[in-house]
Amino acid sequence: MALDTHVKAFLDVLAAANRPKVWEVTPAEARNMALAFAEIVEAKHVPIGKVENGTLPVSAGSLMFRAYTPLAPAGQPASPRKRATAARTAAFK
Repeated sequence: MALDTHVKAFLDVLAAANRPKVWEVTPAEARNMALAFAEIVEAKHVPIGKVENGTLPVSAGSLMFRAYTPLAPAGQPASPRKRATAARTAAFK
């Protein structure tokens, strides 16, 4: 399965930033790095309409995930771009 183009672009930006990995810094430093990145991509203050927890099968068992869907205007579905923004926002809190 091909990687979503928005996800690939996001991962490319992270790789190009040439920053320390989250496991190489203290929790406080990792939190500050994530908040700084969220500011750069303007990923904040997105109202969350739905939170889903799930698991994905991997070779070593399963990987837990949480998906966030933003609150859409009444009667309208949230766009994939808004869902991705909400997911990024929540990941950096």
